[in-house]
Parts: sequence; C-alpha cells; structure tokens
Amino acid sequence: MRIVSPGRKRLFKITAILAGILMLFAAAILVVGLVYGDKAKEIIVNEINSHLLVPVEVGQVDFTIFRSFPDASVVFRNVAMKPSAELSEAPGLLHAGSVTLKFSLFSLISGDYKIKSLVINRASITLWVGPDGKDNFHIWKQSAKSGTSGVSFDMQNVNIRNTEIYYRNLIKKTDLALLFPDFRLKGKMAETRHNLQASGEIAINRLIINDADYTPASTLGIDSEIAVDEKLKRCEIGFTQIHFAGIKTEISGYFGFGNDENPLQLSLKTTKADISGVMDALPSALVSSYTAYEPGGRLTMTAGISGNWGKTSVPSIKAEFNIDKGSFAHQESGARIKNIGITGVFISGNGKIAESLNLSEFSGETKNGRFSGRIKVTDFAKPMLDLMLKADLDLEELSGFIGNGEAGNMSGQFVADINYKGAYTAGEIMAVSANGLVRLVDAGYEKSKSNIAVKGINGQFELKNGRVYVDGLQAVIGGSDLKIRGYFDNLPGYILYKEQPLFFDVKFTSDKFILEDIMALSGSDSDSAGQQSVFPKGLSFKADFNIGKFSYKKFTASLATGSLSLDDNVLRANNLAFNALDGKVTATGLINGRYDDHAQIVCNAKLNNVDISRLFYEFEDFGQSSLQSKHIRGRGDATVQYTSTLNKRYETDANSVTAVADVEIRNGELSDFEPLQELSRFLDADELRNVKFSTIRNRIEIAQKTVIIPEMEVQSSVLKLKGYGSHTFGNEIDYHFSVLTSELRKNKQRKAPPPPTAIEDDGLGQTRLFLYMTGTVDHPIINYDRRAVIKKIADDFKQEKRELRDVIRQKFSRNKPKPEEKEAKPSVKFEIEWDEDK
Repeated sequence: MRIVSPGRKRLFKITAILAGILMLFAAAILVVGLVYGDKAKEIIVNEINSHLLVPVEVGQVDFTIFRSFPDASVVFRNVAMKPSAELSEAPGLLHAGSVTLKFSLFSLISGDYKIKSLVINRASITLWVGPDGKDNFHIWKQSAKSGTSGVSFDMQNVNIRNTEIYYRNLIKKTDLALLFPDFRLKGKMAETRHNLQASGEIAINRLIINDADYTPASTLGIDSEIAVDEKLKRCEIGFTQIHFAGIKTEISGYFGFGNDENPLQLSLKTTKADISGVMDALPSALVSSYTAYEPGGRLTMTAGISGNWGKTSVPSIKAEFNIDKGSFAHQESGARIKNIGITGVFISGNGKIAESLNLSEFSGETKNGRFSGRIKVTDFAKPMLDLMLKADLDLEELSGFIGNGEAGNMSGQFVADINYKGAYTAGEIMAVSANGLVRLVDAGYEKSKSNIAVKGINGQFELKNGRVYVDGLQAVIGGSDLKIRGYFDNLPGYILYKEQPLFFDVKFTSDKFILEDIMALSGSDSDSAGQQSVFPKGLSFKADFNIGKFSYKKFTASLATGSLSLDDNVLRANNLAFNALDGKVTATGLINGRYDDHAQIVCNAKLNNVDISRLFYEFEDFGQSSLQSKHIRGRGDATVQYTSTLNKRYETDANSVTAVADVEIRNGELSDFEPLQELSRFLDADELRNVKFSTIRNRIEIAQKTVIIPEMEVQSSVLKLKGYGSHTFGNEIDYHFSVLTSELRKNKQRKAPPPPTAIEDDGLGQTRLFLYMTGTVDHPIINYDRRAVIKKIADDFKQEKRELRDVIRQKFSRNKPKPEEKEAKPSVKFEIEWDEDK
C-alpha cells in the first residue's frame, strides 16, 4: 500500500483547482466568441467598408480568440484589393494571405472595438504612381462619423511577415522592391507624441532610379528607437543601429518630415568596418567603375549630415575617416598595393561651398617599392588637385593602375619627389604651381592593341609650375629611337587622365624614325569609334628634328631636317629637306585635321635629280595601275603642288587627289607599257617593248581621279610622237597623238588604208598620221582622227583642262571661287575605224 504525503495531496488539489479554473475560463472565452464573434466581424467589416474607396475581395473572414490571446482577432484571408475604375492600368494595392486586426478581448462585451495591432502575412503590396501623377494607394477616406460604429484605431503594434513591398513611380523612373521577413513597429502611433520602436530586417531586392541599378547585395538590419512628434513634424533618433554587410553603424540625431523643406541633423559612426565586405555589398551602379579592383582593409568613420532636405535643398556632409592596413589589387594584372594607411576628411557643401576630399596623409607599399604623401581635391565639378608625393616604385608592379587600360607590360623604375597644385578637368591645363623631380630608369610599356613596344625610357623631368623640362630623354618606340630635349606643358595630366591637353616644344634627333610606329603610339586604341580627328585630341607642339633614316610605308629618306608644329588640329611642316629617291627633296606642307572624320593634306615639294622608277615604287604608283615603277626608268626634276584627304587610318581618298607637277625626265625609258604595245599595228613590236628618250618636259595635272597630259613631243629611239591625253585612276584612257608616216611599218598590207582626212603634211615635206586611243588600258581601241575634228578635240581637251585647273586652283587657293555653270558639250563621233583583220 502506497502512502501519499499531506504535501503531495495539497499539490494535487491546487493543480486540480487551477485546471478547473482554466477549463472554466476557456469555456467562458468560447462562449463569448460564439456569442459575440459574428457581431464583431460584422461591425469591423462594415467600418472598414465605410472608409474604403476601392473594391476589395476577401476569400474568408474569421474570428479567433485562442490564436491571439489575450486579444481577439478578426482575420481576413486571401485578400485582393483592386484599383479604382479610373485606374484600370494600375496594379492592385494589396494581395495578402492574411490580414489580422487585433483588439482587446473585453471589447466584445463593452462594444468599444479599439484596433491596436495589425499583422500582415504573406503579402504583396504595390505602391504605384502613373505617368499622369495619379496613384493607387489613396484608398482610405476620412469619415466625419468615424468611430460612431464603435470601431476606432489605436495602432500600437504593426507586424509585417514574409511580405514584399513594391514602389513604382513612372514619372521619376523609380522601381523599388523590398522584402520584410519579420519587421515590427511598436508605439502608440495614434498619439501626437509617441515613441516608436522599429526592429527587423529588410532585403532590398531591387532599387532602380533613372534606369540605374542601385540594388545592394546585402540585407539591411534595423534596431531603432525614435521619438515622433506629429505636431512639430519632427523625429528624434535615440538608440539606433543599422547592420549592413557585417558592419554595424550607430546613428543619432533628428529629422523633420511633411514639409517642402525639412531640418536634418544626423551623426553616423562605424568602427573598423571591413572595406571589402562593403564594396561587395554596394550597388553595381556605384562600384561598376571599380569592378576590376579588389580593395581591403579596415575603415573607421565618423560622419555628420546637417542642413535642410526637400524639394530645393540638400544637406551638407562631413566625414572623417581612417583606413588601416588597407590594400588595393588589380585583379587582371595581379598588381597590388599593400599596407595602405589613409587619414582624411570628406566635405560636401550642399551647393554653397565646393566639395573637398583631403587626405592629410597617405602611404603604401608594393613588393619592391613604397610611397607616401598628402593630397587634397576640391570642387568636384572643376576639380583642383593639391599633391605632395614621394615615391620609389617599380612600374611593373603598378601595371593595371595607370595607363587607362591602353598600356601593358610596364617596366622600369619611377622615382619622384614633387609638390603639385592644379586642375585636372578635361580641357583644363593642369598645373598652377609645381616643383620637384621625376626620374625614369629603363622604363617601358606596350600599346595594348597596336602592340607597339616603348622601351629604354631614361631621363629626368624637372617640374616648374605648369611646365616639365626634359633634358636628355631617350626612348625606343618600336623600331624607332628618339632623343628629346625641351619642355612639356601638362604632361602628368596627359599621361594620367583622359581628354587632357598637352603642348610641348622640343628638339629631337633620331638615328631611325619609322612614322607608322609613332602613329600607332599617338593614336587611341579606339580611334575608329571615338576619336573625332586624325590627331589625338588636345595635342599641340613645336618640334625641330634631325633624322638619320626616315621611313613611311615604302618611302624612305635620309638626313632629314626641318620643323613640325601642331596647333588647333593643323599640322604644319616647314623647311623640310632630305635625301630621297636617290636625289634631294625640299618641301613644305600642312595637314588640316579640323574635320570630323578626315583631314586635308596640302604639300609643295621640289624634287631634284630623283630616280623616277623609285619615285613610282615608293609612292605606290600614285594609286593607279597602268604606268607602274616597272614600266619607267630615268632621272628627273619636279615641282609639285599636291592636295588630298586622309581618313583617320591615314589612308588617302583617291577621289580627293589634286596635283600640279612640272616635270622633266632625262634619259628615260618605257618598258612593256601596254598602251604603246597597241601601236604595234603601225610600228615594230620589238622596238616598242623598250622605248628610250632623251628629255621630256611637261606639266602633269591630276584632278577628279584623272591625269591630264598637255600637248607634248617625244623624240624616242623608235619614233617622233606628238600628242596629249588623259588617263583616269580607273585606267580609262583618252590619248590623241600623231606619228610620221615614214615611220610606219611597210611590211604589212592594210585592207582599210587610212582616209586622207587622217593624214596631213607638216609643211616640212613629211606627213603625219593622226590617231586616238580610247577604252581602257587592258582593252584599248585605236581610231583614226579626222583633221576636221582635230581642232574640235583639242578645243574640248583644253576646255576640260580649264575645268580641271579650276578645280586645282580651288584646292590650292585660299579664296576659292564659286564654280561656274557650263553648258554640256556635244559628243564627237568617229565613223572610221581600222582593224588589220578586216
């Protein structure tokens, strides 16, 4: 027999009594719910309907006590709030799994239903502003009879669970998507003055403003206490912490709301924040320019934000910060700076004073180098730079940090001790004042796309205000070598920043100068897409030169001297003299690059005793294929005026070529020249293969893709020929010439002898046969000329020459005349043709 102690008996009795009380209480609650539940649902639903301006669909309305004890609840399930009829294109404001309104259990007996809590679960809330400014969230009307039904709102607790809130403003191009896993607001929100507690997490899934994506990659955590004064429209921020990307930031201060202009005073503080974590979490729109870099280190910052914010004003910002044990790496190249230490202040002056970033001290190291200094940047709209730098760095270790991506495989040593102050905005001359020395030792780099290597850069640069003096700078560019002395204006800005101007005045010498190398170096890697001139933007210079060997494509020269200047996109060459083409050449000229997509070249040159075959070869047969270097030999003199256009790849537009050349060729020879071979019908074919002549003097003119040869006489080893003609770049020919009948071949009978009108006595007892040649070089056609039309042809030819000369004069004249309209010339038809086979 088991004996139960008196103490245990008392415990059993107490437990039984409590259980009975609980059962009675539960039964009472159940009875109250059954008696008053439907009434409570009806009253609350009617009250809500009296305020709603839009239709709402509800799948089910439940009343519960046990789930929300000690409160009673009305639960709306599967809620869909549709837009008003006048906003048919707008999305619905609310789709929710459940919306719960909580009120005191005693409200069921008293009939005074004070809604104190709101719980929204598994919902999607869309706030929408259309292109006309109308929105879908003004859905609650204020009724003068509010509360007379026994329902009032005394909101003290708002709980949002697993809910997404969207905000789309089509006018401001704003698209925001927030996810609230479990977010709470506590406070007597119905009172004019109340304390509000906010806690929970917010995931910003989308934040797009003006088509720019500012979506962060980290959840935002908030734990805050705020004192709200609805009458003063002011919020005092008490204890507040914000957690973002593992960083804790403390905030205090106050801000106003509800007015066009609102006061703001905030203080923010974070200690030893992980910089790499912050950068990874920041929106891509803010860090897209830095994705090639990987920062590291710890950031300590204290920031103050003060002033007004609203429609027409922004507050000022002052942030004091320190970076400890920082690092900065270029991911592609592997370049890395370590042990970075920075102390600085950032100030944003709300538009009244210029922004500034002042790094009072900075320092860092590479594997084999180090640097230190201070820097201040003011006025970000037109930035001014104040820099003190001491550095001893290996350029290879900085690859990726400098050169704007156009320079690779950097090498050499950079040593600097400078003080510098000036602007670095595009189009501004940088330095106001500067002094110090920079030295390069065996430096070099490679142009990224052209693969032109620049190496062996040795020299010392002395900074004096905005000017860099260079003495004894040496470099090898591709296959070219340069030695330079002189000065440069704005050289650091041109090297370090895009769209910076550069001017230099130098004297340079070179043992070997290949122009293609220099062009590949000076041109941008994206010339064809972005550069608006054949010359680099912002570049100007004066340069005297002395070159041992010069080459461009097939052209070569030696002992070249002269001066070049580039100003306002016009390159001028003066006093050029060099040995070329086995003779001597002097020239002046210019290239006008002021046009958007091409340049105009004008040149005056004198050639003395040059090799004609080399002239044709090195100038690539002047863009035509009929008379080539392999066809012609001899030596000659020429005075040439030339103009044409160049594209940004320095290619000549054949349509634009215009030239006048007074030419003398001595001891000349034509070999296998196709048009002469056609005369084999009249002369000995073997002799025509190699025609020698003593001297030819004439003026050759080129315009509109046509070479004009005025009337001339050629006394060769084969015949005495008089003629004139034209030859297009497309090898279409129009030659008119005459030969002595005594030189015609006698050994072949012709079925169709020349008509009398094609033969004329020259007055010296000799007769001449008049012929003309048309067609193309590959398929020439020879006809007899009638004496009756010879004068007409000559007059037409002279008229054509005058027209072409007008074109030439317009090209070379500063005051170009307007072209005159001329009547169309009647074409001349020749009826007599001769063919040996007829």
